[in-house]
This record gives sequence, structure tokens and C-alpha cells, in this order.
Amino acid sequence: MTCARSAPPKHKASPPMVRPFEKILEPDERFGGFVRHSDLQPMTLRDHYDSMAELALQAAVPTKITTAFDRARAAYLYAWFSYELTTLAQSQACASLEMALRDHLGARYPTHSFKNLNTCLEKTIADGDFDDFRLRPGHHTYSPDDLRALRELLVYVRNDVAHGTEMVVMPSHALVVMEPCARMIDRIYGVRMP
Repeated sequence: MTCARSAPPKHKASPPMVRPFEKILEPDERFGGFVRHSDLQPMTLRDHYDSMAELALQAAVPTKITTAFDRARAAYLYAWFSYELTTLAQSQACASLEMALRDHLGARYPTHSFKNLNTCLEKTIADGDFDDFRLRPGHHTYSPDDLRALRELLVYVRNDVAHGTEMVVMPSHALVVMEPCARMIDRIYGVRMP
């Protein structure tokens, strides 16, 4: 007697990132599962845009850093049409922060080389650049443990994506990375959150 082997369960494939031309301006179907917290209505493109708009850097930030960070914001925005761009958005936000920190530290320590995000964050945190750091007005001030955890998160995200990953993050998770990057960039260019 022979036994029929059942086929392994099939995993539902993610929608293709590059869709047929006729569908490129349709929202990625995964956004259909998100609702606004305020009224539990389906999330709209406007809601998605508004969640990114508040991450604009302050005018004190040099243009080259703003340009790099706006690439992250654009990737986040266009994730509405291709969900996987959220991963690219958070990676670019980390790269922009690293760029800003290298610029900042290079001016302070012209004979030293700061080659990666971890080294840059460790040095700026140790130098007190993020003492009294907060994300929004009136929010809690980051403790040394909070800053250490944030550094570890940002370095993990930067390295995970830089070395290749299948990770796809939810938009809200991308914002958890992008917002501190934006506010840290603002901070090193002299913008303090009240």
C-alpha cells in the first residue's frame, strides 16, 4: 500500500512589488488592513502622507542632509503603492542620520575617522549631544538606557538592510525608526525640542 504525500502548505505570496502598468497607481492591497485610530475608518493616502509630513527636518539642517532624509520620506510615501518601500525608507533614514553624524563629528574631530553609525552614535551620545533629547515637545526625556536602546535599534536596522534582508516592516514600525532619526538630525544642527 502506498501513501499519498500531501503537498507542503502553500504560503500566500506577497503582492508583486513591480506590478503591471495598469495597476501601478493602485494602493498596495496591504494598506487595506489599516484603520485610523481616531475613528476606525480605513486609512487613506492623505493619512499616510500626514504621518510622513511631520518628519520634515528643520531649516537649520544643511541641504545635503535634508536631501538624503527626504529620500527616506519619499520612499515611505510611495510605499502606499509598493509596501516594501517602508523597509527602504527606514534604512535611508538611518543612512541620513549617519551622514549627518559623520559631518558633525568630522567638524569637531578633524583628525578622527568615524566610519559607521554605531561609532558615530556612541561618540555623540558620550559627548552629550543628546542630553535632554526628546522626540516631541513635552514628551519624556531619553535616559541613558533609552539612548542605548535607540542606538541599538538604529544600528540593527541599518545593518540588517545594508547586508540584505527579506524583512518588510509595517509603516508604523518604519516611523519608529524615521522619527528619532529626524529629531536627532535636527538636534545635532542645533534644534532643541522644548
